[in-house]
Amino acid sequence: MLLSTGMELNSALTSILIGVIIVCVGILLDKAINKWLISPLKSLKRGDIVQLKLISRVGITFILLVILMYIYGQHLASLTLLVLTVIISLIGLRPIIEEYFTGQVMKFIDEYRIGLGDYVEINGIKGYVVKTTCLGIVVRNSRNELAHIPYTKLVKRVIKRIPAKEGIELQVKFKVPKETNIDLLKVKLTDYMTQLGVEDAKVEVLSLDTDSTELIARGVFRDLRLIDDIKYRVLDKVWEIVSKGK
Repeated sequence: MLLSTGMELNSALTSILIGVIIVCVGILLDKAINKWLISPLKSLKRGDIVQLKLISRVGITFILLVILMYIYGQHLASLTLLVLTVIISLIGLRPIIEEYFTGQVMKFIDEYRIGLGDYVEINGIKGYVVKTTCLGIVVRNSRNELAHIPYTKLVKRVIKRIPAKEGIELQVKFKVPKETNIDLLKVKLTDYMTQLGVEDAKVEVLSLDTDSTELIARGVFRDLRLIDDIKYRVLDKVWEIVSKGK
């Protein structure tokens, strides 16, 4: 009698211990999946991320139940639950699977083969590609803001793309006081732009007002990631030339 009671007590304690271990493992797995797999997926819609979190937790629970049932000899039931877990996981991971394979297919299509430094315009978003991931691209706009664009959005919208190696036309408009020596300004600013790596650099007069002259500095610059920095440096140089001429 005492032996039977002792065995039941040991069995109960073992079950409790297994249960505690499974719960701890489940919590650790949930935190690891959220940190390393779900959190980096910023390019997905909020609803998809919430769905992924729910599916991951359901999947973790089912897998732990499979292990528990297998330990207690419920082999057929554990196999059935495992198959069900795989099916649910595939359904839940559909957004990730779709984005990943869309990105892989895009690599073989010239129109959608987007690389670092490319300039893109899509659905009101304009900027330069600063990062590519397995699920989308990251674009930096003129206000230094980052936008995450999934691959599926790229193929469903009309996009304008300029590869980094082709460069883009640089245009900087500015006004100077009417008494400014325009010829000297043109020479100095053109030389400075050439030093910065601007090809076919030139400065032209756009209009004349009663108290100022409007000009435009233009040329072709190859490194699209630095285009905004080049514009500011050109404007700084204009201010420097005009200030020294006073």
